[in-house]
Amino acid sequence: MEQLNSVEKNGEDAMLQAARQLAIEYKNISASFLQRRLRIGYPRAARLMEKLEEEGYGKGALQNDMGNNTLTS
Repeated sequence: MEQLNSVEKNGEDAMLQAARQLAIEYKNISASFLQRRLRIGYPRAARLMEKLEEEGYGKGALQNDMGNNTLTS
């Protein structure tokens, strides 16, 4: 059986695709939200947040009351 990893054949990250879908589906997302929904660690979630912001998802990073960055659409 061939092992699957998080990078698909075309180089597209499956986690990034899932994060994009969440960004479209939910109004506000954060790294901790991605951690819970995708069951990943904070460093990975933070990189996904940066990538989403670079791709134009949301209006940009906003800092909430706790000092965490969130993306708002």
